[in-house]
Amino acid sequence: MKLRPLFAAAALTVVALPLPNHLTKADAEAPATDKTASARKASGVVTSEVPATNAPVATAATIVTPSAHMMAATTETIPAVQLAQTPTPPPARVQFNPDRMQPMMPDIDPMNRPVAGFMVTYKNEPNDPDEAARNLSDKSGKDIRYNASAENFHVFDLSTPMIGKDAAKIAEELQKADPNIESITPDIQVDLSQAQTNVQTNDPYWPDMWHLRGGPGGGNFAAAWSLLPKKEPSPFTGIGGIVWNVAQNFKKVGAAVIDTGDRAHVDMKARSGGFDFYNNDNDPTDPGDACQTATECGGSSIRKFHSLHGMHIQSIIGANTNNAIGVAGIMGPEQMVNFYHYRFFGQTGSRLSAYVAAIGAAADNPNVRVVNLSQATYAPCPTTVQNVINRAASNNKVVVASAGNVPTLPADGFFPGNCKNVITVAATSKYGTAASYSSRGSNVTVSAAGGDMSTAPADGLTVNTVDQYTGPIPPTKIGTTQEYIHGTSFSAAVVSGLAAQVLLANPGLNYKQVKDIMVKTARPLAEPTPGMGAGIVDAFAAVTLAQNTQGVPLPVAPANTSKKVCDDKSLEAMMLRLMTGGQFRCKKAPAVAAEP
Repeated sequence: MKLRPLFAAAALTVVALPLPNHLTKADAEAPATDKTASARKASGVVTSEVPATNAPVATAATIVTPSAHMMAATTETIPAVQLAQTPTPPPARVQFNPDRMQPMMPDIDPMNRPVAGFMVTYKNEPNDPDEAARNLSDKSGKDIRYNASAENFHVFDLSTPMIGKDAAKIAEELQKADPNIESITPDIQVDLSQAQTNVQTNDPYWPDMWHLRGGPGGGNFAAAWSLLPKKEPSPFTGIGGIVWNVAQNFKKVGAAVIDTGDRAHVDMKARSGGFDFYNNDNDPTDPGDACQTATECGGSSIRKFHSLHGMHIQSIIGANTNNAIGVAGIMGPEQMVNFYHYRFFGQTGSRLSAYVAAIGAAADNPNVRVVNLSQATYAPCPTTVQNVINRAASNNKVVVASAGNVPTLPADGFFPGNCKNVITVAATSKYGTAASYSSRGSNVTVSAAGGDMSTAPADGLTVNTVDQYTGPIPPTKIGTTQEYIHGTSFSAAVVSGLAAQVLLANPGLNYKQVKDIMVKTARPLAEPTPGMGAGIVDAFAAVTLAQNTQGVPLPVAPANTSKKVCDDKSLEAMMLRLMTGGQFRCKKAPAVAAEP
């Protein structure tokens, strides 16, 4: 049985700019409205995941890509219109140009938005999940149907979606009415967090890759490349002076991207594995989440742009480097990283249950050491999310989360950045200052380059992209292969890349040591700003410290008889249960202590 996402999240901001002459012909029908942008070496599109702030400004009409409400409105170079001002907290909805069929940003609180159903954990597993659904229906007076089982919970759907706060009241009543229910949680929407030494490479957009170099806002990633192991054979002089080529036996670092899925690109390597929890199949390819009809959008507003959010995350961490194509990635020319994409987000949005299952799959993948969570949903950390993050930590994964993109709201209001056992990342600008859109707070661990296009489009990060469109509905495809973006989604990706570099330099480090190394080697912002963590990460300093740090194994956690996990967590077994509605088998599991 399929886990069915029902609701779309919101919008992202894209500004069409003239393409570089060496890549493709400039779009003569869409002249740039920003003189600074047109003078720069711009990629085809500029993307911002940050909501509009301050006073209303004249801009090109908005074109929206699906993503989360934390993503900004998209603008293309057509006659200017006025965008509504984003209110002060709690942010209300921002209405875009209605005659262009733009959606409204959803309420920032997911409990004020429709939810599709409930996630239920039982003390004693029911023999028949459909009978359990009928029991929930009888006790609640609502039509509730069994959907699927994942992790250690069952997913039940409401035949008619309801507002999260109302669903929470029903959940409370159901738990009181049924003593066998250990926990019951509304299956809320999860929001993407997209707002948007002198080493040289031959990548065409290398001049725009300021975040890889030194300078006020850079992370010194390129300088660290010389410290990392090489994958090509190294010369070795043996007996009799014979020179042999001996391959260095270094294992690549596995990075899991929990996002919109994988998209092939000539400047990026193929994924090593993954799973699609949006469609429940073993192909996590991102087909694009734009939609032209309300039916495609799951009943929500029409959106024209693909977010390609997961693709952008991979581009930042591991775009092919020094190959005379596109951009450069944090992992550098050697590309000692393998990517595992776990898709949970698509045309109709997302569900918490799919999100938890995706994190759980990454937590259990022995080839993964880094888990990137570039989402920010304004709610306390759900227990189900904390449990799978704890499991990832117990399996020695470094989990990286974004801080959020609402500067008027504290970072500790957004999950997963407010969960324990994560590295929470705020965003900084090209100039080493706090990004204008970044949330801040006491839970922020470090800051990293996220870009800030409030100063200029090219002050964002440059990433690979595909299949972007411009013009009125139906849109016209434009031949762009790169775009500018900014947001804490991408500062989180930068830190995930740093975690991969540190683990490549010293695989024996545990996840707490990786975090400590980042904190100890961070440098101050150009302007002191509270709530930005230890400072801006510095890859050269972090890798150097990692190479001189003795790895410490994680202690074995004591058994805890009060918690249960799946007997068989293989994707094949999970899919068998999802497809057949088979009995959910569980066993006692080791406890994982939350980080203090």
